[in-house]
Amino acid sequence: MQIEVKFDIDANGILSVSATDKGSGRQTDIKITGASTLGSDEVDRMVQDAEKFSEVDKKQREAVDIRNSVRFRSRSVSSWPVLDAGCSFDPLAGTVVHIG
Repeated sequence: MQIEVKFDIDANGILSVSATDKGSGRQTDIKITGASTLGSDEVDRMVQDAEKFSEVDKKQREAVDIRNSVRFRSRSVSSWPVLDAGCSFDPLAGTVVHIG
């Protein structure tokens, strides 16, 4: 069975899809349109809001990055081996060093 599928998007953003069964010649078509479109005033308002809140968004992102880094490092530290007296763990090398 072979099915030929064609897609077409027009200038208004309407997607037309057609499928044809090569064996039987049967064809089916569908058009998909957007539920709604935004007016230029709405788009302008959204852009202004994004610009207005960009600094707040940046600070929140930095806070999340710091929190994630601390969580990762705390999990890393909790996996370090328990050491006896006179030993030290080198996290960069991943080795236990005997002191003395």
